Amino acid sequence: MRVISVVLILLFSSLFLQGQDPDFSQHYATPLSLNPALAGTFNGTYRVGGVYRDAWRIASPAPITTYVFNGEYRFKVNEKKKNPDYAGAGIKFFSDRTSLIEQNTNAISALFAYHKSLSQYRKQILSFGLEVGLGQKNLNYENLFFEDQFNDVNGFEGFTEEDLQANNFAYADFSMGLNYSQEINKKNRINAGLTFAHLSTPNVSFWRRSESLDPDLVKVNNIPLLYSFQLSAQNQLSYFISIQPRIIAEVQGPHVQLFAGSTVRFDLGTNNKSAVHVGGFGRLSNSSEDIGLSHLVPFAGFEVNEMLLGLSYDINTRDFSNQYQGMGVLEISITYTGEVVEDSAFCPQF
Repeated sequence: MRVISVVLILLFSSLFLQGQDPDFSQHYATPLSLNPALAGTFNGTYRVGGVYRDAWRIASPAPITTYVFNGEYRFKVNEKKKNPDYAGAGIKFFSDRTSLIEQNTNAISALFAYHKSLSQYRKQILSFGLEVGLGQKNLNYENLFFEDQFNDVNGFEGFTEEDLQANNFAYADFSMGLNYSQEINKKNRINAGLTFAHLSTPNVSFWRRSESLDPDLVKVNNIPLLYSFQLSAQNQLSYFISIQPRIIAEVQGPHVQLFAGSTVRFDLGTNNKSAVHVGGFGRLSNSSEDIGLSHLVPFAGFEVNEMLLGLSYDINTRDFSNQYQGMGVLEISITYTGEVVEDSAFCPQF
């Protein structure tokens, strides 16, 4: 009965409720998913990385797996200027899927950002970014059974007369973002951004083109506009220790979320530029009743040369059911930055 309940929640929330974006905890490990204006905001020529997220594996035989891969390239604009501007181009591939009912979402997008220097030595940078994407949804009907297939004894057989629509379709999606970063002094930096995602509010209902006369059939399931504000900072406490606090606020349709916390970086002082990152975050979100703490997220990260590896675990603090309170979500990230240079580009690492 518990398995059936979880599967029903997965199915109905995926197909009939107003959509909400999958949410990562290591936001800056996948910066292109956070804000298009962050494309090219790093100290190097190119950056590649990915994040894998595994949810509900303990509670359900149908866990949700989400992963994203992104690549970016940064280049100078107006190189003859004393303080040249920069631009960044990137590509992102996203996939979100459940294993039992095989309801999958895939998306690929191209991003471009322009980084305007507002002061000498690029101490202040204003960035604007655009994202153009193509999404695709599909559902495997072979794993779904309906009442008219029950043989009244012990199984589901034969064909169903349910009005099933095409189980595969594509849609266009667009986003834009702004970002401002400043190096206040040698020890302190800030980064603030705004994101406006799903500007076209695409309809992702499998029944959106149905010709059914059923008045109760819902043919519209638009992805709501997502408004996001990001604020992060870096403070060098000593030669070996720095902190990176951040806060991210999101509003998408009826969903409201606040994500806040900090990481601490410990430089190991070795010749191969190695460091350890530890930290913790809290996620506040709204339920049908109120806004409260929904997750606690401990984090650990490792840095060797230009490679970053991050591990986090979302601990559920709400009663999904008494059985599964504390149920968690594992997230793993890996990032590599190539041809590193020293300049004032600042973006948190995880």
